[in-house]
Amino acid sequence: MLQLFILQLIAHLLADFSLQPQKWCDEKDKEVITRHHIYHITIVLVTSYALSFDPGFWIAAVVLTLLHFLIDLLKSWINLTFKLNFTFFIDQILHLLSII
Repeated sequence: MLQLFILQLIAHLLADFSLQPQKWCDEKDKEVITRHHIYHITIVLVTSYALSFDPGFWIAAVVLTLLHFLIDLLKSWINLTFKLNFTFFIDQILHLLSII
């Protein structure tokens, strides 16, 4: 179980930092939902599933992806609606909790 958690954490880090261009992040801050959100969650799904090394993990990968998507949409909505910067740390803590 610890190995799966570490692999999913790595998948998250790859999807959120290494495989997501800054341009996508900038665009996601302009609207609640954009095509960049879709590109990003596609990468989240692929990395989560690929790093599980388990063909039966696809349902969990989809759930993690949907949670990631909802957190990202919430972040965009809060930033746009309340003119607040949804802090980086809160965003990452929510992602971490969804993996746990």
